[in-house]
Amino acid sequence: MKFLEELILTNGVSGNEGEIRAMIKKQIKPFVDRITTDKMGNLICVKKGGSPKVMLAAHMDEIGLITKSIKPKGQIYLSELGGLVIDSLVGQRVQVRGKKKDIIGIITTKNMSNDEPFD
Repeated sequence: MKFLEELILTNGVSGNEGEIRAMIKKQIKPFVDRITTDKMGNLICVKKGGSPKVMLAAHMDEIGLITKSIKPKGQIYLSELGGLVIDSLVGQRVQVRGKKKDIIGIITTKNMSNDEPFD
């Protein structure tokens, strides 16, 4: 269960799978004979054995959001990465990955067209 929790909590949005790739690589290393990463970032793990041969393929990325812009008063405008239903995100807690540190935010629908600050 600890592995599943670590897998779920590790970041890996489409186009930024480095963290999840490293975690999977660390976890699977004792069970395989060879691990390589191709030019596209796919993790290829091989376990030598006889017949029959089996291939297991899975996505390691997850749907997420990407920052489009950050306004001077701190509002962050986002676009989806993957198949998200935008309306379902209202009120969701999000982790925003920064260069120096991560911050936590809440998705809102407040109309910011007049650049009023959040109350």
